[in-house]
Amino acid sequence: MRSTVALALSPAIVAAALTFAIPDSASAASITLAAVDADRGSGSYPGPITGVFGNDNVIAILAPPSDVDITLLPTHERGGVEFDFGGVPAGATITKATLFLTLLASGVDAGDAAQVHGYPGDGVVAAADLNTVNQVGSFSGPIAGSTTLEVPIDVGFIQSLVDSNALFAGFMVQGVGTPGNSVVFAFWGTSTAIPPEDRPPAPGLEIEFQQPVPEPGSLLLLGAGIGMSFLRRWR
Repeated sequence: MRSTVALALSPAIVAAALTFAIPDSASAASITLAAVDADRGSGSYPGPITGVFGNDNVIAILAPPSDVDITLLPTHERGGVEFDFGGVPAGATITKATLFLTLLASGVDAGDAAQVHGYPGDGVVAAADLNTVNQVGSFSGPIAGSTTLEVPIDVGFIQSLVDSNALFAGFMVQGVGTPGNSVVFAFWGTSTAIPPEDRPPAPGLEIEFQQPVPEPGSLLLLGAGIGMSFLRRWR
């Protein structure tokens, strides 16, 4: 009788049972990351951003008209936000990503547009980050004031952060001026100088993903271990 039970619980059979016991839907998950830093920077248009303000409260975006007379020495301002990426498991397959930005009361006017560019961050927004060229999202007005924008982010960019074991995800927001039209709006940053109970909504990053599942070889090893345990028990 003991040999019959040991055969029924052989490693191959146990591994096969474990394989079929794991449904695909069980690996779906999501996480919402809170911003760890936000800042804005400025520079002479159309040149690069040369410095940041060191203020994480209100992140103002300014883009002069694309046909502005540069002899007037116009300036432009861009914003940056960074998120701790440690909550996303290694090996995850990204299926959707959304950046949340809450506008100030002025909103975004009709005809105004903005681009979102992504970069691997380090937890602190720097001037160099605000010169990133890697568009991963966009939005345009009219958008009412105090609205929390939901900006779809390119899944490929987020996946690249996972695959490279990045520690932080960074996003740069810039206005896109058009002939005769400047872009001016602002969103709330991390506001660390304000007491937590009084802070406005900080930027957020929601990521949906498929969690990594054990390889068949791993399941076989697991099944073999369980099977051998039963074999030893029944000998």
